[in-house]
Amino acid sequence: ASKSAKDSSLLAVAGPGFHDMTRLAESSFSIWQDIFSANESEIEKALNDFIKVLMRYRKRLGKQSMEKSFGIAAELRRELLDSKR
Repeated sequence: ASKSAKDSSLLAVAGPGFHDMTRLAESSFSIWQDIFSANESEIEKALNDFIKVLMRYRKRLGKQSMEKSFGIAAELRRELLDSKR
């Protein structure tokens, strides 16, 4: 498939939050290049931690433990929203 066909299929399943999640992609790379350079080790650690979390979720797919994880995420979201009020 062509790159545009892949992109359009990804956009079809992205959902309405995709716009907000990718907002920073519209900013200048030159700004982010400096941020990445100054924080490379911290960003790498954060990415590695995130990958570990994603791998745990991958293992839980279709299992009862996923329901517990979903509940924890919902509670964290409520706490985050409450802290902004």
